[in-house]
Amino acid sequence: MWYHPVYLDLRAASVEDITALRRLPRSIEEVAWAFPDAPRPLHDAGLKDCITRCTETVVGVYRGRVIAFGGLGRIQPGGYAFLRHLIVHPDYRGRGVGTRVLRHLTQRAFEHHRSREMHLRISSRNIPATLFFYELGFLPYGILSGEADPYGGGLMRLRLRWGDLEEE
Repeated sequence: MWYHPVYLDLRAASVEDITALRRLPRSIEEVAWAFPDAPRPLHDAGLKDCITRCTETVVGVYRGRVIAFGGLGRIQPGGYAFLRHLIVHPDYRGRGVGTRVLRHLTQRAFEHHRSREMHLRISSRNIPATLFFYELGFLPYGILSGEADPYGGGLMRLRLRWGDLEEE
């Protein structure tokens, strides 16, 4: 599928985006990874809850179609921000869409909210996403003991510090 980044717009997510968000995961495993607190099967009320529980949300819109979603949960000015959601439609992965959405959320956390760190949890089974976050500067700092994703993967903690960005 043809893609040119100049046509990607970012805007805050709204409840009107719920139908489009439901189409982003390609498997039930991806639903668990992208929307870990949402009920399964994924339904409108669960997605609405995901959006409203986030402090900051963003959708990537390409030529009128929602192709990505990201959301920050807990944000502590001077402390940390927690990345709750990040997913890109399968047809647009590997094209910089996720990077642009994540950089937007990182900027909002660090510059607007004055957070010093961004944290996330990720399944050890989600190798592509783990590598994606590592390439963007997130480093592992722990494993959540006794917790796993619904498909048996351990949950790792990753962190990006403001100081790590300043060194780049």
